[in-house]
Amino acid sequence: MHQRKDWKTYSKFAYLLTAECPVLEGILACGTDGEKALIDGFKRNFRFATFLRCFIHFKDNIKRELGDRGFRPGEKQQFLDEIFGRQEGTVKFFGLVDSDLEDEFDAKLESLKDSWIERETQLGCSQKMPFYEWFKKKRLVDVMKESMLKGVRIEAGLGDPPSEYVNNDPEAANFMIKHGLHFDAKKPHHFIQEIKHIVEAQHRNEDRAVFGEGPLQSEGRIRALEG
Repeated sequence: MHQRKDWKTYSKFAYLLTAECPVLEGILACGTDGEKALIDGFKRNFRFATFLRCFIHFKDNIKRELGDRGFRPGEKQQFLDEIFGRQEGTVKFFGLVDSDLEDEFDAKLESLKDSWIERETQLGCSQKMPFYEWFKKKRLVDVMKESMLKGVRIEAGLGDPPSEYVNNDPEAANFMIKHGLHFDAKKPHHFIQEIKHIVEAQHRNEDRAVFGEGPLQSEGRIRALEG
């Protein structure tokens, strides 16, 4: 539990985690929403980890920028498809993030430059910096290369072909804990006790799920072992 969002706080938190569970020092992948302080703090303790970027947060940032430039939903989707690819049934159309190597990524991005600029020109966008230049200037290119490309996700264990990394589950859990328990910064001991009760209940429900009871269900591969 922390109340500051600086790299020192996150670094201390990660240090305490590894002190309690030393095996975590060798963790190979961490996922974040892109918060720089969190990444900087964790990198000081998880030295071998690949840091993945949440696709949903990244897409939302791009959607917001395209919306500010006046692009309509269908037009925004065209950009998103070119950057992230799209799935139509069993057919996958590759985007920038599906590049195997950084050189391939750079070549694909360069090939999109003229069409992106042309779309803005036709739209009559008043922004001084073209979207293509914004995309490069805002370090989005570096972020994608470091934490989102196909090879990075494969290395992090997301399969081959790799799935997109999203951190919706932990964020939903954090929201439920913070707001459902009515967190009061002046009474941290009450909050810790409530968290303990939630964790104990979760463990009981996991145990019950093995026997086909409770609110949770076992995954298919676990159910296969039950028989």
